[in-house]
Amino acid sequence: ERLFPDPEGLVCIGESAFSFLTAPLSDHRGLREKQFITPAFMLATHGETQEGKLSMHAKSNTGPRRFIVCDFDLPPPAEHPAIIMHLGKFRSLTMALSSGGKGLHAWFPTTTSIEDDRLFWRLCIGLGADPALFRNHSQFVRLPNGTRDNGKRQAVVYLNLNPAALP
Repeated sequence: ERLFPDPEGLVCIGESAFSFLTAPLSDHRGLREKQFITPAFMLATHGETQEGKLSMHAKSNTGPRRFIVCDFDLPPPAEHPAIIMHLGKFRSLTMALSSGGKGLHAWFPTTTSIEDDRLFWRLCIGLGADPALFRNHSQFVRLPNGTRDNGKRQAVVYLNLNPAALP
């Protein structure tokens, strides 16, 4: 509720990349068993995909990004904390979570400046963050405290709910 505070806001949460629901957060059940979330409020329950099909997880029904989520696949996991701490010098870190097997994911708040966010993304990608998350604002990220399909918990290892760390 602190990351997505609008009680009427629509959030897309998935058990998998093919099984998901867009609804108010209060309508979602069994969050600990889910593994994905879109890091933005959704604009409607359904949108049209690029293939012309209706979906609850389409770019067309995804609102502006709330968080810049860095998924570090390239640098070894042992380097993730240092990279995240370095990025924290440029923007307040909201949350870091274990991906349940591949390392850490870092959540940073977006700003009202598209250019500032773009520059921050460039820095993140230059340090090994997955550029697919920059290109596709509707792409799923790991759900905090959810569970991967391999049964491993996506545990929150750092949480900062100070106003500067929230969009």
